[in-house]
Amino acid sequence: MKKFFIIFIFVLLLPIVYAKEDCSLKNIGSCLGETLYDFVLDVINAPVQPLITSFETLLSSSLPLAPFASFWSIIVYVLSFFYIFLFLYAGVQFMVSGHDAQKRAHAKESLKNALFLLILVQSSFYIYSLLVDMNAYLTQGMMRLLSDRFFLVADLGWDAGFEVIFVLLYMVQLLLGVLLLLLRFFLVTLGVVWFPIGIFLYFVPPLREYGKAIIHFFLGIIFVPFILTFIFIIGDKLLHIDIFSGMKSFVLITSLMIVNLTLLYITILTLLKAFVSESGEFVRQAAGTARTVAYFL
Repeated sequence: MKKFFIIFIFVLLLPIVYAKEDCSLKNIGSCLGETLYDFVLDVINAPVQPLITSFETLLSSSLPLAPFASFWSIIVYVLSFFYIFLFLYAGVQFMVSGHDAQKRAHAKESLKNALFLLILVQSSFYIYSLLVDMNAYLTQGMMRLLSDRFFLVADLGWDAGFEVIFVLLYMVQLLLGVLLLLLRFFLVTLGVVWFPIGIFLYFVPPLREYGKAIIHFFLGIIFVPFILTFIFIIGDKLLHIDIFSGMKSFVLITSLMIVNLTLLYITILTLLKAFVSESGEFVRQAAGTARTVAYFL
């Protein structure tokens, strides 16, 4: 009898603790059912909530780049020593071009590239910070399009045993997502140093492909959260279709797996692919040089 009384008091107090704005005496039955559902949902998702909060924060927040400005200034200072060679190269081209229109056009192009290089490298920190902030604003705007309780995995549409399995799988996927986003955080902060180097290499014709690879990589790292939000929005829209309405856990875990695979590809596999490709090119050039030397010897 005492246990029954405690449960009765708990049921009475539950609507007060989890009160809804539209609850009244007219809809006390449905309101109590929805409140009890939300309460049980929060209890089941309680172990997952810290991971959800960390994942959402790392996905949509802007990164503090100001502490790394000193490292950027050192790199720009070192690169500034090479500006004089680029301007000298363009000047020599003007002097030796004579009346050759093609050579003079090439000299003008070299001078224009040197000026663009000077402006872009000197302002690269502000350009990079603007891109990072732009991604954060775009991602936050897309995240607002999701349902309020979208990231709560348990929808009570499955058997209790399946729900426990899905919660464990979801925790594993969330933990992997948090680790990959932390890796992205590190790479984006590293980009403060590498972004001006990529710009510099892009305007040096023999090294343009290296500069292009660096710029493309860090642009992908910066804007990948904005791209990933489309996957969550598609998953959220699927849950409004009758056939998927009772499969929230499955849809959410599948969406998160796709997100993690995308993060894995952009943050690790793309970097490894570029490294292997450039290493192979370096080995081929070194082998060609060795064969040439051997031929003359």
